[in-house]
Amino acid sequence: GFRLLHRHWGQGLAIEASTACIEYGFKILKQSYLIARIHPLNIRSIRLIRRLHFKFWKVIAIDDKEIRYYRLDNPNL
Repeated sequence: GFRLLHRHWGQGLAIEASTACIEYGFKILKQSYLIARIHPLNIRSIRLIRRLHFKFWKVIAIDDKEIRYYRLDNPNL
C-alpha cells in the first residue's frame, strides 16, 4: 500500500507506483494473482485499481466496516 500527500495527487504517481508493484509481483515474485483492499468510500483508489484492470472480488466486514477486495490475475500464467 501507499499514500500520497494531497499536493501530489493528479500527477500520475499512483498509477506509476502501482504499475511498478504489479510488474514486480508478477515478473519477479511470480505471484498468480494480486489483491487490492480498499475502503468503499475511497473513490479515487477504486478508480485507480479499475484502471489497472483489477476486478471486484468480494466484500469483507472488518470491525463492522466494509472493505472491498479487488483481484488481478497474472496474465502470464
